[in-house]
Amino acid sequence: MILLQYLLVTFVISFVSNATPFFGAPYTLVASSLLLTVGITPYNFLLFVLSAGIAASLSKTIMYFIGIVLRRPLRNSKNIKFVSRFINKISFYLLLFIFSIIPFLPLDDYLFIVGGVSGGRVVGMLGVSILGKILKTSIEMIVELEGLRFTENLLKGLGLSYLDLGLIGTVIFILLGIGLAKLDWEKFYDRAVKLSHRDAA
Repeated sequence: MILLQYLLVTFVISFVSNATPFFGAPYTLVASSLLLTVGITPYNFLLFVLSAGIAASLSKTIMYFIGIVLRRPLRNSKNIKFVSRFINKISFYLLLFIFSIIPFLPLDDYLFIVGGVSGGRVVGMLGVSILGKILKTSIEMIVELEGLRFTENLLKGLGLSYLDLGLIGTVIFILLGIGLAKLDWEKFYDRAVKLSHRDAA
């Protein structure tokens, strides 16, 4: 019963923390802490990874619908126009998969918003996102479980809890997300293309 309750808590927190733009809360840290509480076994680890990963991915439908609702004001955004050129192409899905597994930064949020603005295939995007989030969640939880064991005494000495650590991380990730949204993505893309052409020559 406790295992089921903790899995439900993991699912809800993972969904909510990934359902708001710029809110890159470390949901895997919560999942890792709860897993430590119930006991680490291969079966429990798999359940927590699936619960957190699938919830984090499904929450991206919120981003997609934000893109639909805000289609009119957002479609004139320079970054939206740029990414929309690749919508429904293999390169877009590959980028979505990569963004889904990058830790700490909610870069895949932007692609789901672009998908909503540009009419991307939400089912295909979710399929790619689920694979990426499960992989990301499993890797992060392995690292975090070791880190939590290592820092347990340090956190106690500083008077911090796992929740405090999560809140600090959330603030940092929100600031990083806002900063990334203000960057000119097309300019970075053009520079990368020029560099690749220069190296090829």
